[in-house]
Amino acid sequence: MKKTTIDLIQVTLLFCCQILFSQAPPANDLCSGAIALTVDPNGGCTYETVTFNGYETDSGITNPDCANYVGDDIWFSAVVPSTGAITIETNKDSFSGPTSIDNGGMAIYTGDCNNLVLYECNDDGNSTLAPFEKITFSGTIGETIYIRLWQNNVLDNAGTHRICAYAVEPPLEATNDNCDTAIQLTLNTSCSPIIGSNFRATNSGVAVSNCGNGNDDVWFKIVLDDTKDYDIAIETYEDTDNSITDAVMAVYSENESGNCTAGLSEITCDDDSGIITNENFERIELFGRRNETIFVRIWSLDNLETGTFNICATDISSLDDKDFLSQDFVLFPNPAQSSVNLKFKSGTNNNLDISIYNIQGKLVLRTQKIIENSHLQLDVSNLSHGFYFLKVYDGLHTMSKKLIIK
Repeated sequence: MKKTTIDLIQVTLLFCCQILFSQAPPANDLCSGAIALTVDPNGGCTYETVTFNGYETDSGITNPDCANYVGDDIWFSAVVPSTGAITIETNKDSFSGPTSIDNGGMAIYTGDCNNLVLYECNDDGNSTLAPFEKITFSGTIGETIYIRLWQNNVLDNAGTHRICAYAVEPPLEATNDNCDTAIQLTLNTSCSPIIGSNFRATNSGVAVSNCGNGNDDVWFKIVLDDTKDYDIAIETYEDTDNSITDAVMAVYSENESGNCTAGLSEITCDDDSGIITNENFERIELFGRRNETIFVRIWSLDNLETGTFNICATDISSLDDKDFLSQDFVLFPNPAQSSVNLKFKSGTNNNLDISIYNIQGKLVLRTQKIIENSHLQLDVSNLSHGFYFLKVYDGLHTMSKKLIIK
């Protein structure tokens, strides 16, 4: 055989092998081939590249229940550091281009590759880097966890994004995962918050009307005696670590059955009516409540975030108008039809947050107004006939007046 023929055969075989190799699944296509991540012990996120070559296969593990998993996963592993907790987060690659993956999904498993137990599935949970993922795991020092990554609703697509793992302090774990373990809130004359956490919370299975999915919820309660009719405000806002940036709240009364779960009746729910921070958190006000237990349910919007938040319960029925707002005002006409006027005794201009609630405590109107010449006018033409509560907040204090629409 001539040398040129031998050379041609060798080149052809090399070319064929290169094609076959390039079409092979990556080494970490299965859990058994998981690539070990470097865990930063000091809490820093040092990214490593995540590469999909387009020939990934389904590893055969039960499909995770988030981020539109359709197959083609790859695997990483990490060891829990000496703090006892670890955070895994993903992000877009450092460049933009056709090979940069811009939407993924992530799940963390415990156990071993022959007996994996799903710990958490996450989609878009990295509040600062959405639509990417972030999961914090708290466990045994030295324990190995397995990280499963995939592209959201995509098959056979080559590209890259990034992943990092770093040590954190174990987060506050939820002890009020169900209604019957609800933490009691003290009713105060001003907002005196306690810290709540949804870490390791699960779905309590209680229905919610129209405020989204209530999975991974935690519970609080307010016990009202029979000494008077209470007007109360329940409010949430972000904790200092901003781990939860968007929450949802629903409140329930307990019916005569006495069953904390089956015996609950939803009063109302709320998303983004908060006053303290005025964004992505909640405030629900209830009026004329007596001799009952109010149950409060909190969850992260779309169950995207895990972390802590502030919550407080305030007795607003005990607050006198003159003591609670430096600028006393009158409300006229009342009853009103299409508009109502607020006349303030002081001429100082102030930015005001004005909210109107129906008798069930549901927010029906919210606006921000500036006092001009001690006066402002509010359009109420879209409100139905009935009885309402009008709330004014000046940045420091809140007061309410009854309003009738005829």
